[in-house]
Amino acid sequence: MKRALAIVLFATAFHAAAAVPTPSDFLKLKIGQDRVLADYRQIVSYFQELEKDSPRVRLETLGKTTLGEPMIMAVISSEGNMKNLERIKEVSRKLADPRGLTDAQIDALVHEGKAVAIVTCNIHSSEIAWPRPAMPRRSAGSTTSSSCSFRRSIPTGRS
Repeated sequence: MKRALAIVLFATAFHAAAAVPTPSDFLKLKIGQDRVLADYRQIVSYFQELEKDSPRVRLETLGKTTLGEPMIMAVISSEGNMKNLERIKEVSRKLADPRGLTDAQIDALVHEGKAVAIVTCNIHSSEIAWPRPAMPRRSAGSTTSSSCSFRRSIPTGRS
């Protein structure tokens, strides 16, 4: 029975990974090769495909670029975190400004909270090469079945 369950879990994970195309396959480009660059619309279309194919990816439109294109943010996490994203944001907001909270409330929020990493890939519109290494990382993050946990002590200013 355990062997059958392991096979089913492996097959499910393999199918999820197979359903998400690599950047090179989706864009029909050799990402990372010299003189090969995906343009902004191609990069956005790839992230839209990731969102469609993976429950671990959610896109948010932050506004418009100077050229009128959608400026996107990709949120990539475990399925469990995606289901609780609003609570994770709420905990982060409270920890960012803990005024009015007791020490016990702060400690509880620290234990409940999740580490959040923000990776920005462009600062200027002419810097199109920077998202190139981000696409394969996002592809892997959208299919990984294991979750990483980061444990660290968050200084609260108390001794």
